[in-house]
Amino acid sequence: MDTLSTCFVEKSNHVGNEEDGDEEDKEKEKEDSQTEESAVRKQQKPAVWTPYFYYRAGKEVYSYVGQEIIIEEALDSFAGMIWPAALFLCHYLETHRDQCNLVDKAVLEIGAGTGLVSVVAALLGAWVTATDLPEVLNNLRVNLCRNTRGRCRHTPQVAALSWGYNLEQTYPSSVYRYDYVVAADVVYHHDFLDELLATMKHFCKPGTTLIWANKVRFETDLTFTENFKKAFHTSLLAEDGEMKIFMATSREGEEEEIQDLMGQEKEGQIEEDEKSKAKQLKHSEADVNHVNQEHESDMLEAERGDEEGENNDLESDEEEEMKDTVDLREDICKEGETEESKEIAPSQEDISGEELAKQTVIQQNWVPRVICSIGKDVYHYVGQDIVIYETIDSYGGMMWPAALALCSFLENNRQTVDLQGREVLELGAGTGLVAIVASLLGASVTATDLPEMLSNLRANVMRNTRGCCRHTPQVAALSWGYNLEQTYPSSVYRYDYVVAADVVYHHDFLDELLATMKHFCKPGTTLIWANKVRFETDLTFTENFKKAFHTSLLAEDGEMKIFMATSREGEEEEIQDLMGQEKERQIEEDEKSKAKQLKHSEADVNHVNQEHESDMLEAERGDEEGENNDLESDEEEEMKDTVDLREDICKEGETEESKDIAPSQEDISGEELAKQTVIQQNWVPRVICSIGKDVYHYVGQDIVIYETIDSYGGMMWPAALALCSFLENNRQTVDLQGREVLELGAGTGLVAIVASLLGASVTATDLPEMLSNLRANVMRNTRGRCKHTPQVAALSWGYNLEQTYPSSVYRYDYVLASDVVYHHDFLDELLATMKHFCKPGTTLIWANKVRFETDLTFTENFKKAFHTSLLAEDGEMKIFMATSRERSDGKI
Repeated sequence: MDTLSTCFVEKSNHVGNEEDGDEEDKEKEKEDSQTEESAVRKQQKPAVWTPYFYYRAGKEVYSYVGQEIIIEEALDSFAGMIWPAALFLCHYLETHRDQCNLVDKAVLEIGAGTGLVSVVAALLGAWVTATDLPEVLNNLRVNLCRNTRGRCRHTPQVAALSWGYNLEQTYPSSVYRYDYVVAADVVYHHDFLDELLATMKHFCKPGTTLIWANKVRFETDLTFTENFKKAFHTSLLAEDGEMKIFMATSREGEEEEIQDLMGQEKEGQIEEDEKSKAKQLKHSEADVNHVNQEHESDMLEAERGDEEGENNDLESDEEEEMKDTVDLREDICKEGETEESKEIAPSQEDISGEELAKQTVIQQNWVPRVICSIGKDVYHYVGQDIVIYETIDSYGGMMWPAALALCSFLENNRQTVDLQGREVLELGAGTGLVAIVASLLGASVTATDLPEMLSNLRANVMRNTRGCCRHTPQVAALSWGYNLEQTYPSSVYRYDYVVAADVVYHHDFLDELLATMKHFCKPGTTLIWANKVRFETDLTFTENFKKAFHTSLLAEDGEMKIFMATSREGEEEEIQDLMGQEKERQIEEDEKSKAKQLKHSEADVNHVNQEHESDMLEAERGDEEGENNDLESDEEEEMKDTVDLREDICKEGETEESKDIAPSQEDISGEELAKQTVIQQNWVPRVICSIGKDVYHYVGQDIVIYETIDSYGGMMWPAALALCSFLENNRQTVDLQGREVLELGAGTGLVAIVASLLGASVTATDLPEMLSNLRANVMRNTRGRCKHTPQVAALSWGYNLEQTYPSSVYRYDYVLASDVVYHHDFLDELLATMKHFCKPGTTLIWANKVRFETDLTFTENFKKAFHTSLLAEDGEMKIFMATSRERSDGKI
């Protein structure tokens, strides 16, 4: 996204509908329109609009080859992240252009991932083909397109490539030949190293140079490196600690040439043997023919001298031939190397591991020029930097405040909640931050969530705990419900602590969540739940939570609360027994009271003395009052015993830890809970940098926007920022207070959010696949802030909208659109959609930045379709206002 600081111009007065003219006056009306537009431009006065942009998040920004390179990461796989070897290789390619000249060279990247290396190679002038698995191509293509369009000599290509052995069918060597094959950090913990090596051998033919950058992490890296050296002629270009860059050339065809060389040597040896035999035969004939005994010795000595001279000649011939053989082998080795590889390592042939360690290597401290590292959140707990990647397609994949509160509490209250060596289960782990902190505090953690959340959860947990923790945390799928005894039997899955943070939000599974908590929170288990109250359902769940467990409040800060709970299991039976004993005692007391009443009646009958009747009655009354007092005292003592017994039963279900935390707190009601003394603390999450999102400031509010990286509609475009700034600063001109507003192509939803904050009743529309992120952004930034709750709806541009959106029902005061005109094939459908919704009484406001010729064509058609005026412009950025040419009677 362009981070621009531009000047905008605004029209000083509101431009209404132009006067309709007759057919004969159309030409004149056109001239008047042109004159008016010219006058408007003269009246326009500059006003600086600067998008209130706190930090740019959701991507990585690097600088190579004099260009800023923006890389979006994907959070669902290893391939979607930037790895250090890619930065190392980019730095090497940029700083060694003379030795490794990529201009106009055909370059193939294997395992391109985010595409950073391919982008740098393209900026260096290469014909690049970036390959990876099919599921990675979406993000790879977006990154390549964003960073190379208009900057490179050759447009890079993106293609699917699955490593394997049968690539000749899909990538025949006769067609797919490259000058360079590059790969960075493709060797990690996976099961396809043999297929990777086979793929490298397939593409690295004679004439091709393979450059592979790697950081050693596992023993498998070393094994692969050995196999790599056996498969290719290799040399070490650069290294820094465990980071190495190798250059390799093919061995293909070398064995056949060596066999031919050995055959030539064998033929030469046969010729030499025949020559030697001929000479020996010649000497034998000389011995027979020479019969002069006197000269025999002289002749023999002479012959021996000749033989020695000939043997010396043979030895010298053999030495020259052996030297030629060595030279030929060297030439064969050099034939497999390109001119570039000779320049880089002119004297390095295939060498062993020991020789490789002894050779002179380019030693350098490479520092990747990272402008800002984004696409993740970085926190600091338990003395560690914790890097958290969020996913933006679900609530569970985002960071919520209760998780930060719970992490802070666990770190700062280790004596109260000692996790060292304890078994801990986390429900709804989401991004995994709480599980990571618990692991760093010494716990043996199992982090659970829905199956679709496990990929990012596992990556976050693994990344931040490997080598840091006493116990390796586990990740498991868990769907909340009632029948967990089958999959998680209580006899096997027992935990010291169960933790949960912000699992109570706006969903329909609160009963299942409570049942899951009850299943895992058995006697001896302590449940710690952190929550921020947002909805009425939070309060209802809290009441049910208190009824289900013995609860106490550990900490609170406003709407943020952390509860501790223990099980009530087994308590109901004991209370029933207690109530039975009370009932039996009550029956005995009733019988005793009846017996006393009968005794008093008999006394009345027997005493016939009228003179003493009154005295007897008074005495009897005194006796009854005394006995009643005795009964009341007995009942008070029994009730006290009952209360003591209940307290004992409650205390029996608590662990020693819970007694230490709250030794005098029993199960309490909501009112008593509000009155009790709580650990009051201002917890401040220590966030080093909050990333993975964009934060803007409009209408006095911070607006957090998440982008999606798989489509144009999911990214932030500059015309949206321009329109938001215009709407905020021109409220008298465009008054949205209480108006019905429709946004076309809402994308990330920023314009819809700003319009809602300005008091409008907004309906944000886009394609169905865009609604998930759009809805999340709109809901996150407008809840509790706006007079009217904005709506999100699916809308595909087209001609037959009267059926789905009849004009008699769907009428709006304003229709907004920003940067909806880009490089696509639906411009006619877009114009038809604008005409459908922009009826008499509706004002259409469209912001656009001109990029292609199609923008100009669309603008001309737009002006013909509506009465238009220019509200503001800055260079290629323009904001138009339009009203319908259709009259209320349906005529134009």
